Amino acid sequence: MQTPTKLAPTLEAIKLRYLSDAIKDTRSRLYPGTVVIASLTGVTVSQAADAIRQVRYGAGWLDFSYTPPIRHTQGNEIEQALRLLGYVGQWRWFSDQPTLAAYLDTSKNLPLLRYS
Repeated sequence: MQTPTKLAPTLEAIKLRYLSDAIKDTRSRLYPGTVVIASLTGVTVSQAADAIRQVRYGAGWLDFSYTPPIRHTQGNEIEQALRLLGYVGQWRWFSDQPTLAAYLDTSKNLPLLRYS
């Protein structure tokens, strides 16, 4: 039996102001919604997609004869998926529209997400 060369991350203490590498463990393309969730939480892309499926279809998606693809996600789906993974936050509008990385780099900002 072969051992995997790269293990998926486990959920540990939540690190504020930290983005982790998104681990692509599927053959499908990467889409922004699932990659953002994976990067913020440290889960794999497939786990992030499962969280979106849980939000979108409820627990009944496990009974489907196929796995629904996750391509486009809406803001409320991302927020609810983050909530499922233990993150609580709210959307805020910024007039200068900085990127997430630029926002996290500034030391004067409050933490973007908090663990509940």
